[in-house]
Amino acid sequence: MSAAAPSEGYRVRRHVRHSVALAGLLLIVLAVMNGLDGIAAIAGSRVFVASAVLVFGPLNAWGWALLAIAVVQAGCGVLLLFRISSVRWLAALTIVLDIFTQMVVMPSYPFWAIMIIGVNIVALYVLFAHGGSAPQEVLAPDELRPSMPRDTGNLPYPR
Repeated sequence: MSAAAPSEGYRVRRHVRHSVALAGLLLIVLAVMNGLDGIAAIAGSRVFVASAVLVFGPLNAWGWALLAIAVVQAGCGVLLLFRISSVRWLAALTIVLDIFTQMVVMPSYPFWAIMIIGVNIVALYVLFAHGGSAPQEVLAPDELRPSMPRDTGNLPYPR
């Protein structure tokens, strides 16, 4: 093993850890945006285009859907910040549901919906491009854990 390998391995692990944290922060930002959006839709705010006609149901119902998605996204974002990576699939599901919900309510507020869809796509990319499990730890040649066998020198593979 070369001397440069441990630092490279540690650098890769730190990059994966930061990407998962970024995905968590993006989910929390999306949760806040969707929560405000859902509350405004439920309250019948004047933020929305008055003459907009939705294909599926009233804006009030979609406001409740956005609020529910916001709660789940906030939970996923917090769990990702605590490095619980098993929640990635639930986070991806909420992102996809949020994209479809924003596409349905897009006639009510087009620019805002397009912006949220863009942030959702970035969050999905960060979640899966670098959000996998961390690579195996690269140890220095003299570093040995108790569970690791000692090198006897007659291993069937080259060192």
